[in-house]
Amino acid sequence: MNSYRLPRERRRISWPDLERVLQALPGWRREGRELHGPCPLCGGRRRCWARPGDSTDILFQCRKCDASFDDLLTAVGLRHRGDGAAPQPKTFRSRTAQSQAPDHLVGLWALGEPTDGSPGARYLTRRTGCTVTPPSIRWCRAAKWPKRKRIRPLPTDAAGALLYRFTSPSDRAGTVAALQVEAVNRAGSRSVPFDPAPNEDEPRKRPNVGGSLMTGRALLVLHGDRSGRTHVVEGPIDALAVVQLLGIEALRGAGDTVIGAPGTSGFSVEAVSSYPGPVTLWTDGDEGGYLATIRLARALRRLGREVELRAAPQGQDWADVARDLAEEREEREAIRCD
Repeated sequence: MNSYRLPRERRRISWPDLERVLQALPGWRREGRELHGPCPLCGGRRRCWARPGDSTDILFQCRKCDASFDDLLTAVGLRHRGDGAAPQPKTFRSRTAQSQAPDHLVGLWALGEPTDGSPGARYLTRRTGCTVTPPSIRWCRAAKWPKRKRIRPLPTDAAGALLYRFTSPSDRAGTVAALQVEAVNRAGSRSVPFDPAPNEDEPRKRPNVGGSLMTGRALLVLHGDRSGRTHVVEGPIDALAVVQLLGIEALRGAGDTVIGAPGTSGFSVEAVSSYPGPVTLWTDGDEGGYLATIRLARALRRLGREVELRAAPQGQDWADVARDLAEEREEREAIRCD
């Protein structure tokens, strides 16, 4: 196991720089002088760690994937600058501009098909009220689910799984930079958790497929022109719920864009870098989501961007809000008809 250190002549990032970024990421906690949390490249719960060294060293490593210091630093959105200036957020390009996506990611996405009429489509409608599924979401039937080393086995009581494709915000060619998957039962009434991986303690509802690079990526739910408003929401389910809450025709008429970030760590400047118009940040009713939203709002305002914040009621997410409103409408309609 190697310890990754930044040589004196290349050191442009201090421990406080890295510490501040890691403490803002979900799952990272302090243990003495060290910080422990999920690896930004291969996931897990606390397989990655960082701590200050002497006056010239920073130690930052993953116990699992053996990534280099530079790879880890890049994955959390920092990069070195040779002019000695302060660290800047990394500018992300589409994955095809950097390297080809792993074959198993491209292959799994290719096995997907439109969600129309599938248990996955019924689940999304019941969960969010939204009846429109974007091209960035596909359905893979259980009979077609591949048996590959880096793809989790499908739960036995699942009819198939929804595939959520995440790309660079600047990409419009449908590249596969990252995938999340969500198994759905045969009735299409609920999701079915995947068994935990060897390094995990609990089943996972919507895990990333191995090899996915989530940093700086987003799931495009509704694509407007670049002059419209960009709505940033945590995850694909809540992004669909926001489309339902605001109305797809109203969003299209205004030329708005709706994107789902892969968790609060995806609330980043990079997520909206391709859309220069005003931004609305939709946060769940939990402390972690709220803090991530505040940080992004401040960063965008420093760049001169117009930002609006909307927070779900405490303890709820936007899918809960959309479902509750849909049930209220149904009840009112039933009373009116009676």
